[in-house]
Amino acid sequence: MNQKDNGKAEINIEGGINLAGKVLAKNTLFNLMGRGVPLLAAFFTIPILIDYLGKDRFGVLALAWMVVGYFGIFDMGISRATTKFLAETLARKEYELVPSIFYSSMFMLAGLGVFGFVTAFLVTPWLVQHVFNIPSALAEETTGAFYLLAFSIPWVICTAGAQGVLEAQQKFGLLNAVKIPASIFTFVGPLLIVPYSVNLFYVTAVLIVGRILAFILYIAFAHGSISRYKYPRKPSMDLARSLLSFGGWLTVSNIVGPIMVYMDRFIVGALLTMSAVTFYVTPFELVSKVLIVPFALLGVLFPAFSAYSRTDIDKLDELYQKSIKYLIIIVAPVVVVTIIFAEPFMDFWLGTEFAQNSAIILQLLSLGVLINTLAYSPINAIQALGRPDVSAKIHLFELPIYLLILWFLVKWLGINGVAIAWVVRVILDNYLLNFNYHRLNPKTTSKFITDKPLFDILIVISIAVAFGISLIPGIVYKTVLCLILLTLLILHFWKRTLQAEDKQILYSLIKNR
Repeated sequence: MNQKDNGKAEINIEGGINLAGKVLAKNTLFNLMGRGVPLLAAFFTIPILIDYLGKDRFGVLALAWMVVGYFGIFDMGISRATTKFLAETLARKEYELVPSIFYSSMFMLAGLGVFGFVTAFLVTPWLVQHVFNIPSALAEETTGAFYLLAFSIPWVICTAGAQGVLEAQQKFGLLNAVKIPASIFTFVGPLLIVPYSVNLFYVTAVLIVGRILAFILYIAFAHGSISRYKYPRKPSMDLARSLLSFGGWLTVSNIVGPIMVYMDRFIVGALLTMSAVTFYVTPFELVSKVLIVPFALLGVLFPAFSAYSRTDIDKLDELYQKSIKYLIIIVAPVVVVTIIFAEPFMDFWLGTEFAQNSAIILQLLSLGVLINTLAYSPINAIQALGRPDVSAKIHLFELPIYLLILWFLVKWLGINGVAIAWVVRVILDNYLLNFNYHRLNPKTTSKFITDKPLFDILIVISIAVAFGISLIPGIVYKTVLCLILLTLLILHFWKRTLQAEDKQILYSLIKNR
């Protein structure tokens, strides 16, 4: 290992990974592109698909996209476990284990994929006929489409494992070179077939072809990346048990997490009206797109956290603190703008009725997104430290508390209560995750959100001022005051928060863009 003592978060490992700050920043940009560019493709293609397919068929297609996304639950957390174990192995220079980790992971994922295929194939008739409200005219082609989706499960799961291998080696440029076109194809692919047929079987078949092609590329790149290690290439039962043990707790979080994310809309639909669901879900879906920032950053930092957890615990905490700081610097200005312009934006975008019912929801959820953003660092650090059971137990603890608070506040405050309940839940989640990270890493230097209390206070004041500005009538006054607040925030970030190393990384990225 070659570790420099110049303050940079850097580990250079022969044939392995490079954790220099500049590399991490560049990889984060790759991840942002990987998540952001497909959103643009969706923005332009979805209206066209709706015109061709009609609302009912497009609804089934949207359901198919969702189902493909949730197939990942069948991987039992093994793909993320693969990233952690491989990153640690490379950090310790235990290169003889690299091929075994790869083959153990892929064989297990293939087996789980076949199990997922059989399960999905058997339950398809029940889902189409009894669970989803599928129009009778579309039942036959929907059933065929879902059978195709079942066939895609092994490919989707093994793809996640191959991605985990590339992430562990910080090969995010290569990973996103496949991910971006593959994700775009998810939306563009159906456009290739709908001028000739709107049958959902054929539309889904195009999606599955795209998934299989992506799998072939990912597995080729992943296998090529570990081919340099000339050691026995066979699965290991001990490694398989370790991967499954680590991944099992991740699966608990992967099940409980979506329940907490989506249960609010079910309760709103049960206690209020479907219109209330629309007034709540619309701003939620809008503001939740901000979460691509922590997804992008922590997707890069998780393998770095994992490597440092075995080689330099102080560096792990240093990188943890930087991640919190960067997330606040990036997300806080977005949240400030959203809070100030929530009402005029909703009025412009969707009309007066939405402005009256959804503006305060958008403001509260924006605050919640900022708080939730800061939970991504501790949960990734906790899992990198080898304790996925801690984050899973926290989610299990939160679930009944959140449901009780949600039920009470919906009955008391309507849809505003739903947003408040979600903010309360993410505050609790953030506190528990930060507390347990500090408990598991006794060398941590931070005491609260960051190691700079004045920085934390500044953010709180800025959010409070943003809420105050939002009450001022007149778009001109709002705009002027918003610009003043943003200018003060950015100046403070540049002069007081960003260190010389951070600025140098930014200069390098701009210079070599």
